[in-house]
Amino acid sequence: MPAARRHHIGDFTASFAPLIHLIESPGVLGYDEVQLYTSSEDGDRVLRTTLSFDTAATSSNRIHIESEVYHQQIIGFGSTFSDASALVVNQLSNAAKQNAIDAYFSPKGAEYTLGRVPMGTTDFSTRQYSYDEVSDDFDLEHFSLADEDLKYKIPLMKAAKEVSNIDISLFGSPWLAPSWMRDFANGRMALKGESNGKYYDTWAKYYVKFVEAYNTQNVDLWGLSVQNEPNAGYGRLANLPNFTMAYTPQLQRDFIKFNLGPALQSNNITKDLKLIIMDDQRDFASIWADAIFGDEEANSYSDGIGVQWYSDSAYSTAALGSIHKKHPSKFIIGTEAGFGFNKEIAGCWDRAEQYAYDIISDVNKFVAGWVDMNLFVDSNGGPNQSWT
Repeated sequence: MPAARRHHIGDFTASFAPLIHLIESPGVLGYDEVQLYTSSEDGDRVLRTTLSFDTAATSSNRIHIESEVYHQQIIGFGSTFSDASALVVNQLSNAAKQNAIDAYFSPKGAEYTLGRVPMGTTDFSTRQYSYDEVSDDFDLEHFSLADEDLKYKIPLMKAAKEVSNIDISLFGSPWLAPSWMRDFANGRMALKGESNGKYYDTWAKYYVKFVEAYNTQNVDLWGLSVQNEPNAGYGRLANLPNFTMAYTPQLQRDFIKFNLGPALQSNNITKDLKLIIMDDQRDFASIWADAIFGDEEANSYSDGIGVQWYSDSAYSTAALGSIHKKHPSKFIIGTEAGFGFNKEIAGCWDRAEQYAYDIISDVNKFVAGWVDMNLFVDSNGGPNQSWT
């Protein structure tokens, strides 16, 4: 397998490193005190203010806690340990790199507790690759992690875990199978062969191999997404490099119950992983939830549904509430958000507001976690493989 090629990375340190702000600890608070952290368009960045409750009986400011009303249990918030993220942060000085990691994961920062881990190549990689490009290796005897994992992503994950006081839940997510396992035909990029055939069996083993390989590197996963953006595997986006593979809800249902679910359950390392279905835009979410959670066998292997944010401005959160009502034992998690390959704008308040609005709207409709696409990108919005 070829090594990761050198890639020009735009300026990060000059534009963005000065904008990293660590959070001042709240310290010991009195029983009637709260601390407010404020960031504003005017320039405040996690500005700490101590406030006191008015305990007088005449106070008009009251907080009523409905202790018997329960909503979702929050899994966490975080980002993706993408190839781009790891390549960019490695360009920083040691001090700046540590500051950036602290700002995301340490008690001095945002304390991210959720991380997405691409299973091989993505659109935010510098090349197309997989973990086994030996044709017809159905037993995956030649499976091996790439330089991107061993030299960049895994060291970044370990650095994050080292500064965190909280467990970071990591979940794997595949974009593409090895080239010999997939084909573009009839307007879609998909696995070769019939459903439940040998390619589907081998693809299920690939997930197990991935988790095992990370386990040998002392990185344990919390979960797996079945497929990044399975709806986008059809049409114009399907034959673009490093994008995705197509599934219908019914095809993914069958893959879970006949191949992936049994493969994960038969292995001691993978049997307790959380399995996330769909991992695509929320306008399709109800259809996917009903198709997979409504099937007894597929449902028994599935734990939650992943939704991405790219169509959120066009579709309401009503579908999320409907999914929770019909399938209350399944979690909903926001698996990807971002601004595509657009150039980064240092201190862009509009983008911060879009993130905040989406997170609040999702959490109000039972979303239990939210992850964006990259921890770090350069000033050009990469490195990436542009698909425009």
